[in-house]
Amino acid sequence: MKKLVILTLLSAVVFNLYAQLNPPPAYQQYLQQKKIFEAGKQQKDALIKLLPQKPQQTETVTNVPNYNVDNMPVAGNKKLPLTFIGNNENGLDIFRSGPDNMYILKPDATFLSAMPTGNFKVVTQEIKTNPGK
Repeated sequence: MKKLVILTLLSAVVFNLYAQLNPPPAYQQYLQQKKIFEAGKQQKDALIKLLPQKPQQTETVTNVPNYNVDNMPVAGNKKLPLTFIGNNENGLDIFRSGPDNMYILKPDATFLSAMPTGNFKVVTQEIKTNPGK
């Protein structure tokens, strides 16, 4: 029984050492890419040190979180700049938005929808002009 326990522990140690010395090919590729990335990062840092540095600001802004990481405009803050591209002759105008060059389709005056609406009536609330009386 003692020999079996010793043999089990010894085989576990041998398998562990073998796995550490001979990693799988995917992990070896990861390690090579990591070395290349770190070498490139060190070269980039060395080049940045050679460039003239910006003067440091005298005022420091503290405790102001910057949630706009990618500098995209926040939806609803400004009017979206649109570039008119054309009309698809099926009732839609095609625009391209300014910040991200995405296509935007807007219905024009000739747009018709085959969507059944039934007997839909617009309900509006009656507005009193002089509520005090």
